[in-house]
Amino acid sequence: MSLERVHIPEKVRWHPAVIRSRLGPFWPLLVWVAAGLGALAFFFHGGRFGGMSGVVEARAIQIAPRETARLEEVLVDIGQAVRRGEVLARMDTTILDAELAAEELRWQEAFAGGVARARSELWEARLEMARDKAELEEVRSEIKRMDELVRRGLLDSASLSRLRAREALLKGAVEFYPKLLEALEQNVKSAENLEAQLGPDSIKEGQGGRFTRWSARRRESYLLRAPEDGTVAWIYHQPGEMVAAGDAVLSLMVSRTPRIIGFLPESSAREVKVGMKAYLAHAASGGAIIPARVTAITPAVWGLPNRANPFPRRAFRGRRVILEPVGSCDLLPGEAVSIYLRKPIISVLLGRHEAQSE
Repeated sequence: MSLERVHIPEKVRWHPAVIRSRLGPFWPLLVWVAAGLGALAFFFHGGRFGGMSGVVEARAIQIAPRETARLEEVLVDIGQAVRRGEVLARMDTTILDAELAAEELRWQEAFAGGVARARSELWEARLEMARDKAELEEVRSEIKRMDELVRRGLLDSASLSRLRAREALLKGAVEFYPKLLEALEQNVKSAENLEAQLGPDSIKEGQGGRFTRWSARRRESYLLRAPEDGTVAWIYHQPGEMVAAGDAVLSLMVSRTPRIIGFLPESSAREVKVGMKAYLAHAASGGAIIPARVTAITPAVWGLPNRANPFPRRAFRGRRVILEPVGSCDLLPGEAVSIYLRKPIISVLLGRHEAQSE
C-alpha cells in the first residue's frame, strides 16, 4: 500500500513574543507618529473654547385663586399631563354665591333708582319750564298795563324797570329750557339702556343661580384652569383647606420645546456668538448628539453654579447662554447636559449618531 502526502492548510498564529520582536525596531517611529497626530489635533482644536456645562430649563407655573376660598376639589394628580384650558381644581363658591346675590340686589336697586332720579329730574325741569312760561306771560301783561300808567304819569317808572328786568330773566330761562330738557331726556335713555344691559333683563341662567355677566366672570375665576399645556408637578393643598388669594394650589411644568441654559465662563465670553451651531450630549440619549443653536447670551455676569464650576472652592463668574434644540428631542426639564461648539471628536471616532438631522 502506498501512502500519499496530503497538505492541510493551517492558519499560523504569531506568538505575542514574535510580534513584539518584529515591531521592536519600529516602536520609536510609532511614538513619533502618535505625537504628530496629537500635535495636529492640538493645533486645530487646542487653545479654543470647546464646550460648557448646561441644564435643561424647567419652567413651572403656579396656579393660584384670585380670591380667598375653600378648596373644594382637585381634579388632577401629580405627573398627569393636561391641556390648556383644562380645569385643574375647583374652589368652593358658597360664600361667593351669597355675596353675588346681595350684590345683584344692590345693582338692581341702584339701576332702578338711577332711572327714577333721571325721570324725576326731567319732570321737574318740564314743570319749572311751564311755570316760568306762565310767569313770563303774566309779567309781560303787567308791563303793558304799567307802561300805560307811566305814560299817564300815574305810576313811577322805577317799578316798571324792575318788572322789565324780571321779564328778561324769565325770557332767558325759557330759551334755555329746550337744551336742558334734551340733556335730561338723554340721561333718561342712558339710564334705561344701562338697566337693560346690566339689570334683570340681562341676567342669564348660570350654574348655581342667576348672575349678571360680571358675576358670571367672577364665578368662573373659581375654576382653576391650565394656562398652557403641561404636566402637574406638585399639589400644595388638599380639598377642604382654606386657600388665600395668590397662594398656589398646584404647580404646572410647561410642555414646550425645551431651552437649554449653558454656563459660559467669563474668560470665554467672546468665544460664543448668537447663531452659532452647538451640540448637546447627555447620558439618557444613549450617546446620541443633539444639534442645537445659540439663540441668546445674557449681558449680566453671575457666579456660576457649583455643577458648572471647574474650581468649586473658588468663585467662578460667567454668563448664561440660551440654546434651542434643532428639531425634536427627549430632553427632560432640569436635566444636566454637556454643550459643545463643535461635534465632539470622540463621538466622531466612535460613530455616534445625531439625534435629529438638521
